[in-house]
Amino acid sequence: MRGVKEALNQPHKKREEKNYALYRIEGLFAQSIYIKSVADAKGRPYVWHYMKTQIDGEDSFIVIREDLLRGTKEFYTIVDDIK
Repeated sequence: MRGVKEALNQPHKKREEKNYALYRIEGLFAQSIYIKSVADAKGRPYVWHYMKTQIDGEDSFIVIREDLLRGTKEFYTIVDDIK
């Protein structure tokens, strides 16, 4: 639930299309390409994983948060650019 709330509030060039993409997130995972993983810049025990997908014909990125302490991975948000 946390990821859905974060994704709904996340800025995006195509906000409406991004919000609709949340309804079909499982299908987006299946069509996505793994890009990279990055350690948390703030030193927290997280690793961020990025998967490239298409939303309304443009590149967007599904963000997965891996919690190293809990040993879990969860959907976090969808963004239109990787920083």
